[in-house]
Order: sequence, then structure tokens, then C-alpha cells
Amino acid sequence: MTSERFSELMGTPDCELTAAELAKGWHWCGDFDGLLVGPSMSEMDCCTCPGIPFKSSILKGDDGFYVFWPDEGCGSFSAANLREIADWLDARNKDWNAMVTDALNADPDRSGPAL
Repeated sequence: MTSERFSELMGTPDCELTAAELAKGWHWCGDFDGLLVGPSMSEMDCCTCPGIPFKSSILKGDDGFYVFWPDEGCGSFSAANLREIADWLDARNKDWNAMVTDALNADPDRSGPAL
């Protein structure tokens, strides 16, 4: 988005975002009192608006699992936000049981019963 387009959107109440701008993540952010927020803006790191991924808060660990790790200063999350995060994690970790079982069975020095 050009600075001219950003100024146009911010200065014209009835000006709407295009489909292409929306697809890139530009939106009027409720977390920041309606500020126009988009890619590469620091506000995106803590945005909890529906449909906006929690990019900086979803991490892939050394074990291959994705986890949610809230950034400092990101505020609180609504139940809908947490459900969205949980669904995202579940979809990416769907084979977690098989992965854990394989890892435990591959380690002959593990403690506990065989799976």
C-alpha cells in the first residue's frame, strides 16, 4: 500500500479497502481503536482480530509441534480468539499422538510402560 493510499483511507470516512488489500491483511483494527493496520506494521504482531493470524505468537518447537506463545504486551484474548488459536494448532498437530508414540517407542531407555 502506498502512503498516498494509506492517507486516503485514513482521511476519508466512506473509503473502503479493496479485496486485494483485505487479502493482504489490511483491516480496521478493533484492538487499536479502528486504526488501519496491515503487513509489516508492529500492530500486526499483537492483533487479535478474527481472520488475522497470530504470526509472531505461533512457534514451531524443536520437537516439530506448533505452540502458542503470547508476546509480551499483546493484551488479552477473547474466547473466540483462543478457539481460533486452538483450532489452528490442532490442525497442524493432528498427528501428535502418532509422533509421540513413535518417539517413545524408538527410545529404548525411556521409562514407563511400552505404548
